[in-house]
Amino acid sequence: MTILLSVLAFVAVFCGVLVVSRRSQRTILQLDRHAIMPAGVGQTPIRRERQSILGNGGATTAAGQFASRLTRQKARTSSGKLLREAGSPMPLATFLMMRAICTFALMPIFVFYMWNSFGSSMIGILTCGVGAFTIPQLPMLRMKRKARKRASDIEKAMPDALDLLVVCAEAGLSLDGAIQQVSQRTEGLLARELSRLLQEIGSGMPRREAFLSLGDRSQSESLKIFTATIIQADKMGMSIATTLRTLADTMRTRRRQAAETQARKAPIKMMPFLVFFMIPSLFIVILGPAVLSIIHFMQEQS
Repeated sequence: MTILLSVLAFVAVFCGVLVVSRRSQRTILQLDRHAIMPAGVGQTPIRRERQSILGNGGATTAAGQFASRLTRQKARTSSGKLLREAGSPMPLATFLMMRAICTFALMPIFVFYMWNSFGSSMIGILTCGVGAFTIPQLPMLRMKRKARKRASDIEKAMPDALDLLVVCAEAGLSLDGAIQQVSQRTEGLLARELSRLLQEIGSGMPRREAFLSLGDRSQSESLKIFTATIIQADKMGMSIATTLRTLADTMRTRRRQAAETQARKAPIKMMPFLVFFMIPSLFIVILGPAVLSIIHFMQEQS
């Protein structure tokens, strides 16, 4: 009976999280249908920044009110930053609600079930401790994984995109024109981010704020260097073509150094497999027949 109640409670909480998440996604899609098209940026509508509904003066849902009571301002700020770096897969209120559910509902259910199953044994204490530590961190770990994946995709695409930017800038195009060519002629996450950058500039956002927003939406160090360099060059009145050429060379050097670093790490990563799997297998194959021969010889002598 206890196990059945635990399973039913888990299913009810999980279904509630899914309902809240899908409802928030439908609201965002309805807002996107009414987005305004900026002039001269193409036929893609503006994708609005998914703002937090906590503490912004707007209408707050019950989930947002509950999450705001359970989280501090510092936690809300860090969670919002992480969601932006992960591509804003959900509103901030939904994410905070998921964290609260994992902390105050799923984790006690898991600990209660494991304690009833294994008691105060070593396995029960170990599983309860691991569950109490990991279950509240599951939403944060998922968002961090998505943020790292986005940053990795941008890092891989930055050198090629910068080369195309250099070609367009040296051919006489302005910075906005060069970015537009890159966003139209390439595919992937970086192309979408550059397209969003142009949409923000076309909708009236200052260029500096648009580039700062571009750097804040990803954990990619190369993208942050690109945005900081462009802002500094625009502020100092430097040549964009020369700046992009130097930046492209720097990005190529960073890619080569990253590849060399990964190559140096390969022997260290292979060491555990060699020690625990390859070397014992070689000893068994090489010394096994000799050991068997010695054992048979000793048995015959006795």
